[in-house]
Amino acid sequence: MPAFGVKVLEPITSQLEYYRVRLETRLQKLQELDIFAKNRSLVPSIRDFIANQLPKLGISNGQDRFLFTHYDLSPRNVLISADHTRFTGIIDFEFSGFFTELDEFVNDSVANEGDWSDAFYEAYLSRLEACGMITPRKGIKDQLWRKATTLSRFEDNIAPWWLENVTPENKDQHLEDLHKSMGIVSETIQQLSDGI
Repeated sequence: MPAFGVKVLEPITSQLEYYRVRLETRLQKLQELDIFAKNRSLVPSIRDFIANQLPKLGISNGQDRFLFTHYDLSPRNVLISADHTRFTGIIDFEFSGFFTELDEFVNDSVANEGDWSDAFYEAYLSRLEACGMITPRKGIKDQLWRKATTLSRFEDNIAPWWLENVTPENKDQHLEDLHKSMGIVSETIQQLSDGI
């Protein structure tokens, strides 16, 4: 999910800055929302990662281009004709905006994991490649792809958006899920610090 409510004083002009702002926004949620209080012991290690390890990741495709993307392009948001022969529209631009060149694909892989059947996703990538777009299959270096998807999972688990609605009925599951997220954050810091 995109980092909503992000207020920046200057334009974001690089992928490094983009990821820094996103991670700091999640860190702020971790610190401010009581539902994440159990995981606040992670704050110093996350801050250290942002300050010292993130700049060393080399998280760039060399161009730092920001493109207008849908950011939630999955089958549920693509309309097709009644006879299933052509696309007729794309809906749900709620998350759209200017994102780094590979972020549409990172979101597909992380937040929308499993939404596309393999055959449809391959056809989708082929069509984009035919139009000159880079994709995870062609044009995005494997190491950059691993770093970007790992960073996205890391970001998601700092203050998991899917755990923001705790109720008395789901409190035990919430605590279990928070513990799982804590483990993912700790493990990911180590992976990224080791260069994946």
